[in-house]
Amino acid sequence: MSYQMINEKVIDMTIHGSRIVAVHRYVPGLDEYPLLDSWYCAYLQVKSDFASKSEDELDDLFPQALGGITYQGRLPNTLADDGKTYIGFDTAHFGMERVTLEQVLGALKEMEKKYRGIEG
Repeated sequence: MSYQMINEKVIDMTIHGSRIVAVHRYVPGLDEYPLLDSWYCAYLQVKSDFASKSEDELDDLFPQALGGITYQGRLPNTLADDGKTYIGFDTAHFGMERVTLEQVLGALKEMEKKYRGIEG
């Protein structure tokens, strides 16, 4: 049996000059694997030199990132065709509780607030 992953952009907004983007990824029919059938990937726009920090440094700076920082770089044009740099997290981690869209948005807003405080 083959499965097709669906990518649905659920958040795309700008807060204090930083764009935040989130995608709900899910695989219809994959219900027997609870963390693999539905998860979120969320991204915060940052200056390009900021994203050159190590994942460990970014994890320390952004404990709000659900599951930790797992992405640094440009997003595919289907998500953000702006050529900007982003850091992000995903919610598909072993042992992680299912996360809601509200939790993802809250984490992104907290990350943006922290980033704004760092970059001024």
